[in-house]
Amino acid sequence: MKLIHRRRMISSADLY
Repeated sequence: MKLIHRRRMISSADLY
């Protein structure tokens, strides 16, 4: 999750 969060910082809402 952190790997994607760093690359998709703006799309973090997608993960949450």
